[in-house]
Amino acid sequence: MEYCYSTSSIKTKDIPELINRIYLLSIDVTNVTQTDRQLIVTYEGDQEKSFHENLNRLIMEKDRQIRKKVIDENNKNLKVYGDFIHPVKEEEGISYKGDIALLFEGIRKQFDLLAQKYNATYTKYPSIMSEKLMKKTNYAFHFPQNTYRVFEIKHQKENLEKYRLYSEYNLDTGDLFQSSDYYLRPCLCYFAYNDREDQSLSDELEVVSSFGQCFRHENNHQISPYRSRDFNMYEIIYLGCKEKVTETRDHLLEEVIKLFDQLGLKGKVETANDPFFMKEDRNKIAYQRAGERKYELIFSPNKEISYSVASFNLCDHVITESFNISTNKGELAYSGCTAFGVERWVQAIVYTYGTNQQQWPECLQELIKNG
Repeated sequence: MEYCYSTSSIKTKDIPELINRIYLLSIDVTNVTQTDRQLIVTYEGDQEKSFHENLNRLIMEKDRQIRKKVIDENNKNLKVYGDFIHPVKEEEGISYKGDIALLFEGIRKQFDLLAQKYNATYTKYPSIMSEKLMKKTNYAFHFPQNTYRVFEIKHQKENLEKYRLYSEYNLDTGDLFQSSDYYLRPCLCYFAYNDREDQSLSDELEVVSSFGQCFRHENNHQISPYRSRDFNMYEIIYLGCKEKVTETRDHLLEEVIKLFDQLGLKGKVETANDPFFMKEDRNKIAYQRAGERKYELIFSPNKEISYSVASFNLCDHVITESFNISTNKGELAYSGCTAFGVERWVQAIVYTYGTNQQQWPECLQELIKNG
């Protein structure tokens, strides 16, 4: 079944955001196409009446939208290689090997050097989050569409034996699993707050860096060479008084723009927002954009490709309040986070220069060479 809407009848001006929400209405939405005059939604489920009602409500909602604002832009006229690294098997994701694996490590080292300028304490965090920590951060509350919970086989002899037997005969083993009290981490920064719960910071500003694999349940239509359900993040987290946190975020933005230019990449910095899905949360989109609480660095070498490679976030005291973290002067601390999607930078380099290491920027070649 196809549902067609004229673009003039759609209340929101942020069509890409609307398309993402439409896909989240039902797993039976198979395609959403935008033309100059229409938005066409293809639905292949058996709940047509209720889906149509929900779709109409979404289309007719008028959000308090504030357009994204471009803060900085370079206008390089680049001749690019024009392709990404692709998965060998679509369902398994992308493997990075050989020179591409070295490129991955070189980019990570570049972020290490950046974090060291801010005297960041490098910290390795667990890959799973407790239910207690997930609830305290409110991540799943605001972003249920991205949340992964861990399931496990019950530790009972008969279940373990059944699993072996079912596997031998290719039978479904789903009933042998139970939901655990753990989640796959969607980001790294929450652990930095957890480590400082009910504490006062020792300095005006504390900076932490971390690197590791994160997991988000992305919709099928969003999966691409630069967007996957498991990915590596490099994060620089900063906590302290409002002035120091804001200053650090702004300085990091300047530093990363310089790095982006040094690597010869084309793009822009614009105001942004987190992917709030629930109607009750959508006023936060306007707040983040209007208050410039979140910037994103966008790699956009041409009209076809445009995606974020880094975000620069001011969290105010929203998270520190949940964890009761205060400054060294006893006031409620502010915080911010600058986050990099490492695979996204790898893909940006490959798309621009290709897979031949000799064509990559000299600064990356040097980092790779020196191990």
